Amino acid sequence: MSTTGPDGARVRIRERRYRLRLATLLYMALTLFLAIGAVNSQNNLLFFAFGIAIAGMLVSGLLSASLLGRLGVRRISPPLAAVGEDVEIVYRVTNRSSRMPALALLLVEPIAGERSSDAVIASIPYIAPRGSVRVVARGRARRRGVFPLVGPTISSGFPFGLFGKSIAFRDPDQLVVAPRKLALKVPPPTPAGRGARSVSVAMAREGGADEFLGLRDYRPGDPARKIAWKASTRHGRLVTRQTAALATQSVGLTVLPPPPDDPIAFERTLALIRATLESIGEPGRVVELRAAWLASGTERVGANFAVARERSELLSRLAAASMPDETPAIVVPPEDLVIGYQSRSGVHLAAARLDSICEIPDDATELGPPRDDRERSGWDRLRLMLARIPGTKPAGALG
Repeated sequence: MSTTGPDGARVRIRERRYRLRLATLLYMALTLFLAIGAVNSQNNLLFFAFGIAIAGMLVSGLLSASLLGRLGVRRISPPLAAVGEDVEIVYRVTNRSSRMPALALLLVEPIAGERSSDAVIASIPYIAPRGSVRVVARGRARRRGVFPLVGPTISSGFPFGLFGKSIAFRDPDQLVVAPRKLALKVPPPTPAGRGARSVSVAMAREGGADEFLGLRDYRPGDPARKIAWKASTRHGRLVTRQTAALATQSVGLTVLPPPPDDPIAFERTLALIRATLESIGEPGRVVELRAAWLASGTERVGANFAVARERSELLSRLAAASMPDETPAIVVPPEDLVIGYQSRSGVHLAAARLDSICEIPDDATELGPPRDDRERSGWDRLRLMLARIPGTKPAGALG
């Protein structure tokens, strides 16, 4: 079965579900008790209470089910997410009923696979008849990768909450979750000091430019595409946009592969790659990432990390990266910055020392336990875990 989405597209309904709750079972038991009492005693008041109970079940089961069947939903393309950050996905939900409003709705969609507990959630208190609302569902990304989005599920217990009714929509898309964003405590070696190659210089000339400098009077021979028509209308004469090309540097960043079959080392290396890119990625600087072992199209990628489109493309490649089956041989250009897992000669930033060169939050479980936890004994780690639980004694109070 399919329904028309808010933008006219066809959105397929995957399934409808009814779910009995504990309150439903208790309500049904009470209704049965009233029925038995009414039949045995022939009391009119008990018959009236029994009728009210049956009417409540019918209204709760049929009314909200018919309202859910008149809903349409369309997901707006999800943005690029990152591990440990909030995910916000925008939906447009429409009520196609001409008379009845939709009330007390809950929208849920898993963001790390259908069987995952990670999901974005949004509550919708009211949708007017033939109305639509823009809904922002929020959740938290806990794993890196490219995850398929099957479609949201809208549920409601309106009006009495006796039956849990839900309708699942099929709207396939994908969510890209990039590595966790960390900040380097100490900046890496200055690329210019390591032989950064200038590929262009700043120049103030017309054509082929990308930086706005200002406006000037029109001169015969200026290209028509350079005329600022709105500004010309305000000034009462033709004026031309004056631009200049940005200076661009090319900086090499070589990444050595971590030990094979070590997912924590792999995630630490990816997090360090992003932290380095965030640190050296400046306007006008192209970073050439050399990491053929990532097997995600990053054999040699040049990107200006300060440009949103190029930044998103590079982070998407890191999100889709997979562990290598074997460790390839790496040739390191002498002028490149070098990232590796272990500290050794020629490696400027080591992922094994990520705790000391980056600020790592406590919930970064994909990067392994914090360094201070690893250096403690088993009893010390137990005391620390108990001390973090609200309502327990502090670590020093444990014998």
